[in-house]
Amino acid sequence: MVVVSDHFHFSHFTWKASPQDSEEETTSTPLKLSSPPPQDIKLKLYSRILHDDENNIHFGKWDRVSLEEKDAYSQAAHRMTDYMYNDLAIQLIPEHRRNASDFQYIDLGSGTGASALRIASQCTFPGKVVCLNVCPQQNRIAQRAVAQANLQQTIQIMEGDFEQMPFAENAFDVAFSQDAFIHARRKLQAFREAFRVVRPAGAFVFCDVMAGPMTTDEQVEQLSRDNAISNLMRPHETVQAMQEAGWKDVHSINVTNDMRISFQLMLQKVHASLETHQQDRDLLELYRQQIQTRIDQIDRGIIQWCVFHGRKPVVLQMLCRPPFPLVNTSELIVVKEQDNDPTSQDPSIVVVDILTPMPRAKVEALPSSVSLLITMSAGLDHIDMAACHERNITVQQAGRRAITSHVAQYGLALIVLGLRDALSQQQVPFPSQGWNLTWNIPGKPLEESKIALIGMGTIAKELVRQIRCLAPTAEILYHARSRHETAEAEYHLQYYDDLKEMASHCDILVPLCPLTDQTRNLINADVLYHLPTHAGLLNLSRGAVVDTEALTHALEAKQFRYAILDTTAPEPLPKDHPLWSLPNCFIFPHFATNTMAVRRALVDDIQPLVEEYFGLTCSDV
Repeated sequence: MVVVSDHFHFSHFTWKASPQDSEEETTSTPLKLSSPPPQDIKLKLYSRILHDDENNIHFGKWDRVSLEEKDAYSQAAHRMTDYMYNDLAIQLIPEHRRNASDFQYIDLGSGTGASALRIASQCTFPGKVVCLNVCPQQNRIAQRAVAQANLQQTIQIMEGDFEQMPFAENAFDVAFSQDAFIHARRKLQAFREAFRVVRPAGAFVFCDVMAGPMTTDEQVEQLSRDNAISNLMRPHETVQAMQEAGWKDVHSINVTNDMRISFQLMLQKVHASLETHQQDRDLLELYRQQIQTRIDQIDRGIIQWCVFHGRKPVVLQMLCRPPFPLVNTSELIVVKEQDNDPTSQDPSIVVVDILTPMPRAKVEALPSSVSLLITMSAGLDHIDMAACHERNITVQQAGRRAITSHVAQYGLALIVLGLRDALSQQQVPFPSQGWNLTWNIPGKPLEESKIALIGMGTIAKELVRQIRCLAPTAEILYHARSRHETAEAEYHLQYYDDLKEMASHCDILVPLCPLTDQTRNLINADVLYHLPTHAGLLNLSRGAVVDTEALTHALEAKQFRYAILDTTAPEPLPKDHPLWSLPNCFIFPHFATNTMAVRRALVDDIQPLVEEYFGLTCSDV
């Protein structure tokens, strides 16, 4: 005779092993109720009473499952696993992590591995599942089931305590558990450990049996004593413990009615067994009474079954001083105030500006937790992009929309001023008397001009759109590494593969390309030589895109009419540099985005970028 203590379902029962059961599953000495039950025997009991051969004995989710089906209990249990994993856990983590090659989730208190087997066999993900469970017998059953399913490369069974896990910080995307934390001696510690091992923006989803929210302390103590539970909580206490452990956006979902249906099905099966079996009627009757007691406790609000989910916040660190204060309104984003703050997590996001260079050494020195670098700039040449790629750090630009709009408007204004030769007129004295209309300059209207752009990125396309609004008949030429046929068709552009040839046909040449090894000194003496004598150069790219020495010589020789420079190389130019004194060179102080509106947009855009990348909009699941 084997005595089985099934605290999992709030039931105590005994069952006589049949002769065909293995020696491991049979004993002639009754076990005390506090002893761990032989798990194989418990599974066989469920199989014989519920007529269900599955090893998933978790409470189930019963929508669209008929109680009349032979395997109804396991179907509902699988539906609960699917709901918690597919509808909750996966929806709560960042989209870019869902199919990542290093995706991992951990099943805490995994029992016989039923949940992990269901998820790994029904869901397609390229990562790993780690099942952490304290019971060696259950782990052996799980290992056999994993081997039978040929999932050894996906599911790892580990013996261990979820209150003290043998894993590094930020190791898993999801912490998942079904009906296991009721056995935790210290739930707060278990929640803290789950928080520690989950990645920033990761999810924690579990279901468990609770004391009802209106139960008295005496009722909770009695329930704990009767079921050998050391840390029974009510739902709101569980939420508070999760929040104390560090979890944010914490929610609970009451699924008690599903637990009641599970117990009701058990009760029906026991009634059926009592009608057909003459042996062990006293034991079956005891089991019937225990189940009925649980149903009565549910109806009186003494126990509940709930699903809980929360998310781990991300930490943002500013590596530069923002032009405006960063106003953070999300509880899922924590702004790290001090670099040496020992109480906070390492950052997941770092923010820089154009004056904060990020060479390889600085990128490699960033904490391993950093996965997103945000720059408040139009360009990226101050960041070692190859080093970021090697570290799997995504680089994004804040205020991109505002930068694009302002640079395009600024560029259009300078193009018009250049074509009209307006800037050279600043030094022309205005006569105090005798002014007349006979004084004119050979300016050219925008709609009759040939405007040549280098690059066809976001800013260039916006500039083209604005030009077309004002001058539908203007000829717009462009040179880029590859053709943009959609833009060509939409805006009637003419592509030139040869930069020098394009330069020879234009009225104004406008570089709008990023600074790379390929574009450094792209506008060299040879390109400048091909500019017509009436043409001009407007540099809206980085200063180093233009060969400063070659430009100086060309302007001194008056090879072309003028140069308008929003950027220079070096920047700023030395005070004694000859470009300052040339009458056909007009230098602006890198002014394209230096407006209060752009500066505010750079800061205001940080939170939306973080929320989008990590999927941090408040959950409504």
